[in-house]
Amino acid sequence: MRRPMNTGLQKVGVISYLKARSDDFSEDLIDLTALIDSTLTLTENCKNIATQIGVPLETPTEQYQMWAAMARGQ
Repeated sequence: MRRPMNTGLQKVGVISYLKARSDDFSEDLIDLTALIDSTLTLTENCKNIATQIGVPLETPTEQYQMWAAMARGQ
């Protein structure tokens, strides 16, 4: 089982994750420290926070690849 990292490092990771997935994301508009659960891993926090604020879990490139594969019937 992986150990969660400290909240400060998780905040940096969450910001990077969200910026990669949304051009509209601004860390100034959301109190990420309040949303980070110190008992969770970085990956778990990224997914939870992205879902809470409406940011897609995939990057635009990953979304395109998914849609292209669906169009090809894969």
